[in-house]
Amino acid sequence: MRFLATAIFALCLQLVPSKAQEVFQPTVMAVVDVGYILREATASKTALEEVNKSIARLEAEAEGAEKQLREQRNQLTDSELDRASDVFKKSLREFEAEASRLQLDFRQRRQELQAGLEQVRRTLSDGLKPILQKMVEERSIDLLIDRSRVIYANDKLDITLDALSRLNVEIPSIPTRPENQEGQSK
Repeated sequence: MRFLATAIFALCLQLVPSKAQEVFQPTVMAVVDVGYILREATASKTALEEVNKSIARLEAEAEGAEKQLREQRNQLTDSELDRASDVFKKSLREFEAEASRLQLDFRQRRQELQAGLEQVRRTLSDGLKPILQKMVEERSIDLLIDRSRVIYANDKLDITLDALSRLNVEIPSIPTRPENQEGQSK
């Protein structure tokens, strides 16, 4: 009886590991640096260049407007008008209102340029998702982790450069809005 129990126990020990080995499959993991891809994508770099050029034009325009405003202020203060007079006070209020309006306009246009750049990054991010999904399917990846959340990963697990090259092919450029390129106000 003891022999039979020992034989059954030994048989169970041999069957359990083989069944466990069949059921257990290692998890296939990969790492991707999404931030790097969004910064280094051709479309992102091109959009950043366009926005920076537009900002430079906008700043030059603002500098010219500021110079004009200084001249107008100097003319107003150097005028023969009595500073206590209603005409002088009205002229000063009009000047200050115009200066505030211009400042607000330039700030708003700069924000629109920055918003355009953010829209490009969102578009790239949205375009990257199906690319990563396809790579996951092609490579039978079970778990894809963003590099920013990983302390260490073997370089063999990193699919960032492949994803970047595919994104550059899929989305080589993203047109920015014409009003942002020209730096024109609405």
